[in-house]
Amino acid sequence: MTKRFTHIEDALLARYLLEEATPEEEQQVAGWLKADPANAEHLKRVELLLETVSLDADSSINAQEALARLHSRMDREASGAGNTRRLIFPRSIIRVAAAVLIVGTVIWFSYPLLYRQVEVTTAGNVLEHQLPDGSKVILNRNSSLSYPARLSDSVRQVTLKGEAFFDVRADKDQPFIIRVNNVTVRVVGTSFNVRNRGSETTVAVESGIVKVSKSNDSIELRAGEQTRSRAAAPLSKEITRGKLYAYYYTGELVCDRTPLRELVEVLNEKFKAQISVEPAIRELPLNAVFRDEPLDQVLFIISESLNIKVERKGQQILMKQP
Repeated sequence: MTKRFTHIEDALLARYLLEEATPEEEQQVAGWLKADPANAEHLKRVELLLETVSLDADSSINAQEALARLHSRMDREASGAGNTRRLIFPRSIIRVAAAVLIVGTVIWFSYPLLYRQVEVTTAGNVLEHQLPDGSKVILNRNSSLSYPARLSDSVRQVTLKGEAFFDVRADKDQPFIIRVNNVTVRVVGTSFNVRNRGSETTVAVESGIVKVSKSNDSIELRAGEQTRSRAAAPLSKEITRGKLYAYYYTGELVCDRTPLRELVEVLNEKFKAQISVEPAIRELPLNAVFRDEPLDQVLFIISESLNIKVERKGQQILMKQP
């Protein structure tokens, strides 16, 4: 009959890592490691916690020294030195107590370092930020990104508010997940833009493959495709016309048969304008590239290219048929 190793105490693992385990205990740990691949990951976490103490320059705790001091103190108390009352504990109990004390102390001091959340926020600026795994993120204005200081060994997960462009480092064993509003974006290694405004989230893929999920609905996108999540509407693919999503970090508005309504949406954000479009011309396609032109010049080029009229009323701008 094969012996099952379903559970093991962290105290025993600490003794094993500190080379304080008996041969029988070492055999028990070896069997436990073979029983389930996940157990090796747990052992790594305990080892990391022990190592963190000596690696942390601000900590005065050392696992080996703490163990030695505790053993010495226990020996003195057991022999009655400086104490009229003798308390004799079996060596095995002393070792367990020492291991538990060390692991508990290490967890207490290292938890904030390993599991604290990092938050990156922008106001009126665009910010480029590198994640611990080497992936690059460019945050648009008025956006924020949060993630654990130490990304998990099994999954890289971040939370986004606003808009950001992601260039994710490829790692097939460690998927990259973005949570934004009620939408989940899952990738391995790719580049794409995620934009959330109110209840609408848009994901546009520049390279690679991206899986977008919402409730029980999911869709797979490739380069040149995008999807928009709107309220209860199902997810669907659209062809990305141009690269308007990149305007905030490239400085360019690239239109490739882009519907006028999409360009106007970005113009309103870029120039803080109040432009509206008559329904009859909302889908007119435009081919153009705008770089450093002021809004008035952009509007003039649009009106000439599409043969439409631009009418101003105070701060309001209306695009309509001639």
